[in-house]
Amino acid sequence: MEPIPLFPIISGYCAGFFATFFDVWSHYLMAFMVAIMSAQVEWLVYCFMKKHQTLGKIMCRHVCPRFLFMLGEIGMPFFPVLVYIAFCKAGMPRGEQMSYVREHYIQFVSGFSSLKNFAIYTYNFWFILMAVIAIFGGAFCGLVFTLSTWDMFKILKGVQRKISTTNYKRHQAAVRSLLAQFAVTSICLCPPVLFVVVILSEFRYAQVTVQFLLAVFASHSSVNAVVLVMTTPPFRNYVLR
Repeated sequence: MEPIPLFPIISGYCAGFFATFFDVWSHYLMAFMVAIMSAQVEWLVYCFMKKHQTLGKIMCRHVCPRFLFMLGEIGMPFFPVLVYIAFCKAGMPRGEQMSYVREHYIQFVSGFSSLKNFAIYTYNFWFILMAVIAIFGGAFCGLVFTLSTWDMFKILKGVQRKISTTNYKRHQAAVRSLLAQFAVTSICLCPPVLFVVVILSEFRYAQVTVQFLLAVFASHSSVNAVVLVMTTPPFRNYVLR
């Protein structure tokens, strides 16, 4: 399932098994992908916080109340579902899409007529809401990553004398692996955000830029697998043995 943008309109279609053989509307597939990306970031934040709390309990420092942590764990499964529903609301009804193209982009009517499955988006309430959620959610996650990472390294320095060398190295490797996963996640999140920026800016080389962003986005799975193996000692030892 791969999203293909249709520049210069905020639109696109999906190339893949479900869109090709089952004619699942591209809008639903894109909504599913956005929900999956939000779930990935959500669980990465959870892993950061879980590791931070594990180290914090050793030093009795910056430990979150248990009921707040449990409240967050209970709410986590519902957030991707809400993102999926909101994104589904943001799309233009399938039956109105060609009328919209004929009215606003008459020069692209022939091109869109050749496509059987595509989705178009306009700046409605739900689209703006998704943009606001993405901006504030990204800022919140970035703040959590930064503060928790900074504090974890400070805790590691203090905890080094309280635990065995083996446990210390294990905690240190886990933190480094999380940082690597966070860096790889940016490959998944940055291209869609930059794509919207490119659409709005309408600069000269926008089409080439969009194609480059799509290539970067498509490499996420491969890069993620390589980084996971290289930064996780058990996986790395299994592959290199």
